[in-house]
Amino acid sequence: MGGRKLNLYCCAYAGSSLNPELGPALSAAQSAQALKPTYWRARASELDSLETSASQMRSARKPYGAIKVVTCRRPNRRP
Repeated sequence: MGGRKLNLYCCAYAGSSLNPELGPALSAAQSAQALKPTYWRARASELDSLETSASQMRSARKPYGAIKVVTCRRPNRRP
């Protein structure tokens, strides 16, 4: 993958700054991970193969056939 394409993926990721919802330790670990080129290569590879994975899932679907459906209801309790 060319550096320009990889750069586009990097710029679109907002997780490289500290995230107060994660806490300081996990946020710092996430920020450190985002600085590694191997992280971005793996992320770009996953994004590139997303459509292939989705089409594999669609082709693997099978109909359930005649399945019995059980519906549970709670009776209305009005005072």
